[in-house]
Amino acid sequence: MSSDKGQTEVRRVGIAGFGTVGQSVARLLCSGRYPNLLLTHIYNRNIQAKKVDWVPRRVVWTDRVEDVLDIGVDIFVELIGGLSPAKEWIEAAIIGGKSVVTANKQVIAKHGAELCTLVRQGGTALGFEAAVGGGIPMVRGIQQGLGSDHLIELVGVLNGTCNFIFDRMESAAVTMEEAVQEAQALGYAEADPSDDLDGLDAQAKIAILSAVGLRRP
Repeated sequence: MSSDKGQTEVRRVGIAGFGTVGQSVARLLCSGRYPNLLLTHIYNRNIQAKKVDWVPRRVVWTDRVEDVLDIGVDIFVELIGGLSPAKEWIEAAIIGGKSVVTANKQVIAKHGAELCTLVRQGGTALGFEAAVGGGIPMVRGIQQGLGSDHLIELVGVLNGTCNFIFDRMESAAVTMEEAVQEAQALGYAEADPSDDLDGLDAQAKIAILSAVGLRRP
């Protein structure tokens, strides 16, 4: 994220959502690899079920998102998923002068333009690289790599879950139900894989990449 502040300044980070992705982010922040990022707050609906001993004792656990949004956190990491209340929380964080990082493809696909307008007005930042492609820097690649070129076509596998399911149906001659169960057992598919199977996940990713590629906003 860009900032006028010194690069060595420690920035306080609050995470909303402590599922698989949230825990991975917390582990990175607690690893010491990023000394200028300090994890200070973790929000989850059921904190007693989520508390782990590898998170430093100084970190505040809370089931009230207001504790993260209203306190002096510099970066708000939204990882709860879904459209609401995620969109409202992101808006509140931006209006409150916080930079936001999210992996929420549905919010970015549907409300990315208005959120980017809020960011420009407030002089903060919105990072959503993780919403498309996980660890593959697709968004940054399009933003920084096109230059004066014009995007003509997007080609790629946008949903790894469906790709795995189709591959297993073809290569192992299993039913779709069996392939889905296998994907879930391996951690490739969610307990409710409807967004993947109904095409909503791929639709959101295409919308984001197209908007970025066409520079909208």
